[in-house]
Amino acid sequence: MSPEQLRGGDVDHRSDIWALGVVLYEMVAGETPFRGDYEQAMSYSILNEAPKPIRALRPDVPAEIERLIGRALAKDPSERYQKSTDLVAALQSLKKGRSDASPVDVGATAPERVPSIAVLPFTDMSPERDQAYFCEGIAEELINALTQIEGLRVAARTSAFQYKNKESDVRKIGNELGVRTVLEGSVRKAANRLRITAQLVNVSDGYHLWSEKYDRDLEDIFAIQDEISLAIVEKLRASFSGKKNPNSSGGIPATKRPTTSISRAGTTGTDATRAGFRKRSSFFSRRSRRTRSVPRHTSA
Repeated sequence: MSPEQLRGGDVDHRSDIWALGVVLYEMVAGETPFRGDYEQAMSYSILNEAPKPIRALRPDVPAEIERLIGRALAKDPSERYQKSTDLVAALQSLKKGRSDASPVDVGATAPERVPSIAVLPFTDMSPERDQAYFCEGIAEELINALTQIEGLRVAARTSAFQYKNKESDVRKIGNELGVRTVLEGSVRKAANRLRITAQLVNVSDGYHLWSEKYDRDLEDIFAIQDEISLAIVEKLRASFSGKKNPNSSGGIPATKRPTTSISRAGTTGTDATRAGFRKRSSFFSRRSRRTRSVPRHTSA
């Protein structure tokens, strides 16, 4: 069943396109895109987990095919091919090997044309190696914040986090995830101080687009995560829009732009960020209850 079927939403021909994506994925990758030992586990996987990148299983598969299948498997029907003829045309374009068979023709997530990013888990460089929870938390905060930027494609957490503690070339990671840029970083703790470093890397050549460091007192972990993630997002917004002013969104619409004001040298905004965290906690709690109440069904 497609994600919208499991949610009890409206179903149309795009559910069939999703089902065809499942078949294509298994034909190419040699395994199913979603897994579960029982029906509820399968439902959770379909609703919440991203399939493993095909090129991570088969590096010989062209990136265009991976993106085509990934678009067919999008959890949001509006992000899939809207008509079966569009998918057929994309497949025929690949088969013919036409010079105009660009990634944009076969998928809206093409890294060469659409701003896209993957956020890797930050590396714990503290002597005690006791900041793993914080490293994952700030990466998740960044993913959540970046998804609010309209026009920016963000790799799913499950896809990006598979590279945790792996020494891989950023260019390879970016190509496997189908993104133009990769955000990586590190966290170091000394006494009651934290130093967070973030680096945006261009996948095409492996060079840094920018790098920034933030020093903070270790007081409210959630406040620090919120503050730093929003500050980094502002930097990213400026990078993607091509403007030096981080307060201007330029070519990226700002209708979903976070409204919290951040000052690197100022206060942490603890009250605001705690309120935001409570809202997020309430949201995820409700989502968890809804997921557990998903009706039984046959596996996709």
